[in-house]
Amino acid sequence: MILENAIKNIITAAKGRDRLFLRNLLKEELQNFVLNFVYTSDYNTLIFTGGTCLRKNFGLNRLSEDLDFDYTDEFDIHKFASDVIYYFRRSLGYQPIAVKVSRNGRTAFLKFPILKKLKLSNALGTPEDLFLRCDFSKEVVGIYNTETNLITAGQYEFFCLSYDLPTLFANKIVAILERVYFKGKYQKVPSKGRDLYDLFWLLQVSAKTGYSLQPNKQRLLKLLGADTMALVKTRLKKKIELVEENYLQQDLLPLLESRELLESIKQSFKATILQKIDFVL
Repeated sequence: MILENAIKNIITAAKGRDRLFLRNLLKEELQNFVLNFVYTSDYNTLIFTGGTCLRKNFGLNRLSEDLDFDYTDEFDIHKFASDVIYYFRRSLGYQPIAVKVSRNGRTAFLKFPILKKLKLSNALGTPEDLFLRCDFSKEVVGIYNTETNLITAGQYEFFCLSYDLPTLFANKIVAILERVYFKGKYQKVPSKGRDLYDLFWLLQVSAKTGYSLQPNKQRLLKLLGADTMALVKTRLKKKIELVEENYLQQDLLPLLESRELLESIKQSFKATILQKIDFVL
């Protein structure tokens, strides 16, 4: 009942909130259980990364849907899937969990058919199952720094290995420049709105340090295959200019609770990024 009670508590505390936002709040609670499993087990050498890492470890003020990890040694995703099932069933007493591994062997989809059992799917207007995506990538560049921090995730506290902020900063810029996204099946968009918001947030954090917080530039150049930071900055600014404000707002809608903040970001994010990026690149 540990998992069920945690989900019910979130729903009770979040009564009256937007349904999509609430669904991601529930996913965040599931993340807490998975992270506790990872960092109190033999998987504790996985390097936490991505938007959820920024939130859990460094205070990013938006929800994040997925968990992202890098590994430097051998990693068997099928064993991970088996072990995480065992953890939920044996340690938490939650039997219905199921895990599916993607064909490329880089993603594990954790399925929690919990809302129907709690008789909440109709009330929330959401599908009966909650899914949590865990992505795993091999770290191949070799230019990065990590740190280990004590973090609180729901009812758990544990030490978590993650990239440091300069490395995460570089990773975020690479994600904006290199990844291809689609809205629906066919409409190509420049970048995910959430990635742009994370860059916006990182620049705000950097400004508070007098811009001493900067992306790991050696890693950035290596990942992008670029010769100079000037080229990286030019590419990034061009990408930012292409972003439609309404798309940014739509992507962030289920991840930010404050509609006033979202509207303010929609109006200011482009000018803010274009101005502040000169101080870090």
